Amino acid sequence: MLKSLLLAASAFITVSARAQQPEPMLFKVEYQFIHLLNKAKNDTLHNEKLVLRVSPEGSAYGRLDFEAVIQKKELLPPPPPGSVTITAVGRPMAIVNDWGITDDALFFNHSKKEIQKTASVGVMLYSIKESYPTINWQITSNTKQVGEYTCQEATGTFAGRKYTAWFTTELPSQAGPWKLNGLPGTILEATDDKGEVFFIFNRIAQAREGEMTQNELYKEPVSVTQSAFNKAKDGFDQNPSGVVQAQTGVTGNILFRFRDRNDKFHSDEAAHRLLEEKRKKTKAVLSNPLELK
Repeated sequence: MLKSLLLAASAFITVSARAQQPEPMLFKVEYQFIHLLNKAKNDTLHNEKLVLRVSPEGSAYGRLDFEAVIQKKELLPPPPPGSVTITAVGRPMAIVNDWGITDDALFFNHSKKEIQKTASVGVMLYSIKESYPTINWQITSNTKQVGEYTCQEATGTFAGRKYTAWFTTELPSQAGPWKLNGLPGTILEATDDKGEVFFIFNRIAQAREGEMTQNELYKEPVSVTQSAFNKAKDGFDQNPSGVVQAQTGVTGNILFRFRDRNDKFHSDEAAHRLLEEKRKKTKAVLSNPLELK
């Protein structure tokens, strides 16, 4: 089963493609993202902090540390002739995130109308090219204060949901949380008309000197289709240790850890129990996705 899933995914793999390069950051916005997947079940509430980092040409959005200062890596000088370099390699680990943790990142080039998503499965980093979202916003005359910024109201439909967004021209960018973008200012808050999806403004900060929109990748992502990525991820959730073993070629046991929504790691019997609970919740979670048909 595992082998067939890996083969199915590899059939859709194209050449390696580097994700959008880090750019100098202008400012960053932290949102509280809330998604009521099933209003009748409290344990299907998706609630986490996500960060938008804005550059002159684009933006990056995902589960990034708001406080971390991301700076360009400095290349280390080559070792002197005749020296020996020893690299310590730790044993691979299979880490599965709970369903309420965003484990992908979106990178936008707004001037080129391009969007790219990156996500990991085991020790493999994948890149999925997506269609740039186009939203026909209707801007109203309504205004309100969000934090220190005067915002204007706009409504638009995207991915099966009708959103009300509040944007400010005081932050010159067409970026916003998730895939909501295209207004003449940064979107600081947004909610859908069903009261199921909320992007709530938490805080904002200007970039520090030399700060970038994202970390430089330590390895090239592999370009795949969304369907191929889904198959690889499903296979990983079914047998995380087996997938990492197949990816790395390491013999022997692979350590397995489960990360819950409080960023706590579990191992041994607790990790397997939580993984089984995640599988049982999958249907409830998938019954009301963020992107409706």
